[in-house]
Amino acid sequence: MKLVLVGKAGAGKTSIKQAIFEMRNPDDLIIYPLDPTRGINTSNYSWMDVDINVFDTSG
Repeated sequence: MKLVLVGKAGAGKTSIKQAIFEMRNPDDLIIYPLDPTRGINTSNYSWMDVDINVFDTSG
């Protein structure tokens, strides 16, 4: 399965990806915001018995 995260810069796409797939604490992501994504970052996850390719895009 492929998942593409598209939206305005600074909207929280990477934070959502990290909270859901990398089990990061959402409160920490609010207190310590991430740097904006530049280009496209790809990640592969096995989540709920499904292999997912996540494409995190910039703006």
